[in-house]
Amino acid sequence: MSDRIVSIGLGEFSVSVDPETTLVAYGLGSCIGLTLYDPEVGAGGMAHVVLPERPSNSADDGGAKYADTAVDRLAAELERSGGKRGRMVVKMAGGAQLLALPLNGHHWDIGERNINAVRKSLARCGLVLATHDVGGAHGRTLRLHIHDGRVVVSTIGRGEKIL
Repeated sequence: MSDRIVSIGLGEFSVSVDPETTLVAYGLGSCIGLTLYDPEVGAGGMAHVVLPERPSNSADDGGAKYADTAVDRLAAELERSGGKRGRMVVKMAGGAQLLALPLNGHHWDIGERNINAVRKSLARCGLVLATHDVGGAHGRTLRLHIHDGRVVVSTIGRGEKIL
């Protein structure tokens, strides 16, 4: 089977029912790669979440850029492709702290804030996290293989692991 690679850029999401498709989020640092997969219909999706929440004064609709909008949008799009929230297998990776950025005496760990915001949004949307590979100080690449729902995390110097 030859895979068609679909790269999910910063703040983007994609859903597929094509078994020859692999969704990939490259270079996840503090960002979160979130996957949803419904094994009954063979549909899956991935979001590349950049920040925990959309600023209240933003004219931006949020898309997948923010955890507080990405989870519901991704789940809704997967439902349009035949998925059901009660069957969705949820996995995430990323949320690293690659840089310590002190500001006004505080360290703003965007990775940890992203992890917490995605978890909160999953709970609000009635989705349960099956497994994860988050935190630490190393970047990751996340792949979702639509043909079987397999989620693979690659880390430089640490190899690959299946979530």
